[in-house]
This record gives sequence, structure tokens and C-alpha cells, in this order.
Amino acid sequence: MYARYFPLTLIIFFLFILQGCEEVEDSPTSITFDLSITQQEFMGFGAQIWGYNDNPRVDLETILKGLNIRYVRIMRESATWDQLAATRQVTDGLGIQWVTMIWSAPPQFRDERGLLRDVNGFADWWVSEVAEFDGHNMRPHFIELMNEPDSDGNWSTGIDPPTYNTLVKAVRQGLDERGFVDVGIVGPGLTHLDWDNHSGRWIDALDEEAVQALAVWSTHSWDDGDLCRGGAGCIERQWPSFESAVTAQDPAKPIFLTEYATKENTFHGMTYPHPDRYMDSGGNEGFEVYYYSATFTHSYAVRVFENTLAHLNNGVNVPFIWQLVDEPTEVEYMKKSWGLVDLEGNLKPVYQALQTLLSNISVGAKVVGPPMQTGNPLYAGGFIHQDRVIIAIANDDDQAHDATVYLTQLGRKLRIVESVAYRLAQRGDPGNGEADTGQVYPLNITLAEENSAGECSFSVSLPAESTITVVLAAGP
Repeated sequence: MYARYFPLTLIIFFLFILQGCEEVEDSPTSITFDLSITQQEFMGFGAQIWGYNDNPRVDLETILKGLNIRYVRIMRESATWDQLAATRQVTDGLGIQWVTMIWSAPPQFRDERGLLRDVNGFADWWVSEVAEFDGHNMRPHFIELMNEPDSDGNWSTGIDPPTYNTLVKAVRQGLDERGFVDVGIVGPGLTHLDWDNHSGRWIDALDEEAVQALAVWSTHSWDDGDLCRGGAGCIERQWPSFESAVTAQDPAKPIFLTEYATKENTFHGMTYPHPDRYMDSGGNEGFEVYYYSATFTHSYAVRVFENTLAHLNNGVNVPFIWQLVDEPTEVEYMKKSWGLVDLEGNLKPVYQALQTLLSNISVGAKVVGPPMQTGNPLYAGGFIHQDRVIIAIANDDDQAHDATVYLTQLGRKLRIVESVAYRLAQRGDPGNGEADTGQVYPLNITLAEENSAGECSFSVSLPAESTITVVLAAGP
């Protein structure tokens, strides 16, 4: 008898359990910020741009203002001096500083393998380059001596650690001798936070004079989607290698993240054409759409928002997004489409998402010490500037999640002055190259009264793949 009816009993039991599970919602994520604990200063947001800026459909000034850009990474490349001057006029009007860089050393300074062979010659070239910019009334504020010197000559000029150490000192000496003492050197600008111990090898190789010659530490972060998966979780795992290297040499220098976004192009089981190598006819995950890539998607937008928070939480002073706008020559000849703005001047979802965050963080704000977030489905960052507190949360999961945010050690009474959400409005059809559309709109969030423990709180609900930015200020 038991053998006959026991299976049926189990079935009824499990159905009961499953029904009960459906009625139980996940507990809200608890996120606590101690406002008395602050980290580095946010010095502004940066972006990679191109000097020629020759797309008439792109209003560079408006796009820069929309993201509150304070630094641009730029090179002369094929731009004329007149084109560069027009770009400089726009950036000067907005108080934006330039980081001038180069992809490869002139041929006479590198060998057949693409490695730097004439250090002194290349150092003299850099001093002459700064002098030429200065002669056109465009003195750069900073220079980054080589794009990704750890490339081993494969895509940029390779500069090994000892050679880079010598180069930094030679350029600094040459700049000082010519009177360019105010032009800072940014470096070393490696490809990843942690790839084959590159951070340790290049940074450890700098002697005391070379460390002093650098004004700013720089790195790129192409770890997410390249070396590991998981957005903020990936960055949290990769960061310590770079941090320990620069801390051992000079922890007081600011950190410029001169390239970042995400190399991830698969989100929740859907793979999109890669922005670094989209195809215009077949051969790329079945897509046959000219120009379309992951950068046109809502999923990409939320991931980059999350990565921005992660980099700031970890200690970056200036994150430079790769890149501000799509350029016709890159799209047509190099099959790339990394821009936050497309060829027609339309804002991609990633621009909209970042705008909700960056338009609210003032230069000079301090990053609030982040809470422990390992294992949480949401990722948050906090900022404090004068009488304002900004809390931003990303949910790049494919499920909705609730959160209660606690602010402790207030030192003042706070009120919510703005709450803005970024969410999906409509999925485009990837097969037809249709961009997703996002929606930015205000939220009505209630702040709980300050309690006897000196904390206040608010609760939020984040749909799948969405972000929230909440601005609080002192006052009744």
C-alpha cells in the first residue's frame, strides 16, 4: 500500500511547497552607507573624443554638457590644426582639460616588431609635440605617453617596463627644460586592471625619479567581458592588483581610468555583435545588420552604469568612458561602434543611463565608503558634496529587486530633492538593427524620519535591468 501511494503523497507535498514559494517574495536588499566614512575626491567625468569632430549631425558641446564632462582624452591623429582648434574652443568654453595621447610611436622610433627602440628620440618627439600644441594655443594639461604600452607591439607601440621607466624620466626632464612644467604625465595606461600581472610589472619597475615624474596614475579596465564576467563583481576582483601596485609606489596620486566601458556583449543569454568588431554582412552571431552592436542595447547601458559605480567605489578619481561619439571613419572602415551617441546624433541608451548619474555628481564630491556588496543582486554607490548626498543603485539582473537604503551618521537632517530612474521603454529588434529605447522619469520616494540611532532610510523597487539615482540635501 505504501509503495503504491507514497509517490502521490510526495507529488502533493512538493506542489504545496512550490505554491508556498510562489507566495513568498525575496527579502529586500539592505544597503547601508555610513556618511562619516569618505574616500577619494571625484574630480570629474572624462571621455575619449576625436580631434577632427567632423560629423555635422553631432553637437559636441551639448553632448559634453549633458554628461558634465571635465576631461577628454584626445590625439592629433588625422585632425588638422583648424579642426583641433575648433574642438579646443568648445572644450575650453566648458572648462574641460585635455589628456593628449598617441596610439603608436612614429616609425623611426620602433623596431619591426612594433617595440620602442629609440627612447631618447621618442622622448624628444613628445616634447616637440607639446611645443607644437602650445604654439597653436592648445597646450595640453596632461599627456599619456603611449596607449597601452603592454600591447607587445600588437596594436600600439610596445614599451617594456624598464624602457617605460626610462621614457617617463626623459620626457619629464625635456618638458621641464622647455618650460612645460605644468604639463602632467599620466601613466602607465595599461590595458587591464589585472592581466598577467601587468599592473605589478610596469608600476613596480618605476624608480623613485620616475614615480615623481608622473602626475597621475592611469590604467584601462577591459576586464569585464574580457578576463572575467559579472560587471561590478569582476571589477572588485580585478582591482586589488592595480591598487596594491600604485599604493606601494605613491598612494597620493590621483587615478585616471583613461578607458573603460564593458567588453561584455552577452546579456541574459542574448549575444549581440561586439562593438569592437561588428560585421556588416554575416559572420557575427547571425546578424547581417550594418553598424549595429551591443552599445545600442539597454542591457549594455545598465552594465556600464554599474561599472561606473564600481570604479568610483574602488578609488578612481576620473573615469573616462570609451567613447563619447561614433565617428564615420571608425564605423565604416574599422567596423567599430563604441560611441554613447550614434552617427545621426541620437543618444544611445548608455548615454541616457549615465546622464542620470553624472549630471548629479559635482566635481569635488567625495565617494562614500561603499557597503559590502558581495552576493547582493544590486550594486550601489554613494557621494557627498557640501550639503548634498547622492545614492545610485544598479540592477543588471533579469529579475526585479527591492532595496532599503540606510544612511547613518547623518550629522544633519536630510530631505529627498530628486529621484530619477532609468528603465527599459522598448526592446528593439536586433535582427533589424533597431536600438533599444530607455525611459528616464522621476520617482516619488519617501524618506523615513531620522531615528534615535542617527539614521534615516528609504525603500526602492528596481525592475529588471534598471537604475535609480536619489539626491538628498540638508534641510527640513
